[in-house]
Amino acid sequence: MSTLAQVLAVAAGVLHVGVGVVEAFFFHRPWAQQFLLRTRSSPREVTLWAFNVAFYNMFLGAGTVLGVVLAANGLVDEGRTLVLYTAGFMTLGGVVLWISDHRLWTGTLGQSGLGLATLLATLAS
Repeated sequence: MSTLAQVLAVAAGVLHVGVGVVEAFFFHRPWAQQFLLRTRSSPREVTLWAFNVAFYNMFLGAGTVLGVVLAANGLVDEGRTLVLYTAGFMTLGGVVLWISDHRLWTGTLGQSGLGLATLLATLAS
């Protein structure tokens, strides 16, 4: 994997872990709801949903970083495969988010932008 692919993968992973932390532990705060949903209020059901989605994002981000660690430590094929899978997951997840609610286009860019860049850089390396 190229240095560019590794840097993008780590950035995408850290972004997903960071967003997951906000979703899991700060979603009840108005600033977090504004950041994630573009609104400052949400019912309890949405809070429960956000907590669950948070862990998907954190595991996805951790998997991406793990892929880079594996590749950097000699397990190049294994690490590259993990990065390709998680970057593809991020990219397609962002597309699904946009399809489900066009108003969340900024979330779509956040979720899929680095994932797509990582995917392309990894495939090119």
